[in-house]
Amino acid sequence: DEGESSETMASAAATAASATKKAVDRSWLSKLLAAHAHKLDPTFPCCTDPILKGKALVVAPMVDQSDLPFRLLCRRYGANLAYTPMIHARLFCERQQYRD
Repeated sequence: DEGESSETMASAAATAASATKKAVDRSWLSKLLAAHAHKLDPTFPCCTDPILKGKALVVAPMVDQSDLPFRLLCRRYGANLAYTPMIHARLFCERQQYRD
């Protein structure tokens, strides 16, 4: 009985939690991609590959490798989002020139 009632309570709690969730507009990404599609060369793989077409291409941050020229190249060749570089926490704390 006790096990059955705890399962019922858990089920009721899950149902209540799902009922209070707000609907999320999941079409925002496709709208964003469509708005910027004209900027890409139609021969790029992100435009021609059926798997990549309509997907967001994200360039992850890399220490000492995500400088502005690299991010601009990534954007030119189809990346939708390019993060700024990661920082060295120790250097950030110790050196003023690193913070400038």
